[in-house]
Amino acid sequence: MGAVWRSDHPVHIVVEPGTYREVVRIWPGADDLTIRGATGDAEDVVITYDIAAGQQKFYGDDTFGHTGSPTVSVLADDITLRDVTVENAYDEDANGGSQALALRTVGDRIVLDGVRLLGNQDTYLAGPGDDTISRVYATDSYIGGDVDFVYGGGTLVVEVSEIHSFDRGSDSTNGYVAALATVPGSHGLLSPAPGSRPRRRTGRSRSAAHGTRAATRTWTRRSWCGTPGSARTSARRRGRT
Repeated sequence: MGAVWRSDHPVHIVVEPGTYREVVRIWPGADDLTIRGATGDAEDVVITYDIAAGQQKFYGDDTFGHTGSPTVSVLADDITLRDVTVENAYDEDANGGSQALALRTVGDRIVLDGVRLLGNQDTYLAGPGDDTISRVYATDSYIGGDVDFVYGGGTLVVEVSEIHSFDRGSDSTNGYVAALATVPGSHGLLSPAPGSRPRRRTGRSRSAAHGTRAATRTWTRRSWCGTPGSARTSARRRGRT
């Protein structure tokens, strides 16, 4: 990873099966990079860590904040993640609720292909939160969480994938799938085929937190909502229950 930004040609990194406990940052300038699992099965390659936004840093008195908590952060352009699992394993039961991101993408022209994203609150942050254009295409993938677990200001297209809202044990509003703050020039979330359990709300606005110029845009077409397990969901995309 450290040498990628010096390369004058596209780089492919093939990751052998295993569980990798580490924080990964793909820094600006490391463009045209593909990271893929060697077997083609995302369950075989797991990148995991357990930092929460409210957790105190290992040094100093500050907390990590939401941008410091992702297990994987994509800050470059033209990046593809393929056939890998990215997980934030922060234990809410033991430590209390907190933002704890699995993936954050800031760059443009990002592809998630056959990827599993696992977390609880704020699993995936798509976009930088300002007017920078950030476009992501996710296909044949799985995103799991329970509160606002797809959010941000970027443009995100999710196709032939499963969006799975975990059970929080509430009889009323049992969590929110999306909390988008769509910035000018972006188009929010387009999800042609998500799946979610009952008693969830599809989304809520974060415009109050991101200024009056932000808005919520969530578009669904030809979508299926109900108990997870549609015929289109393969075993390799399923997450924990």
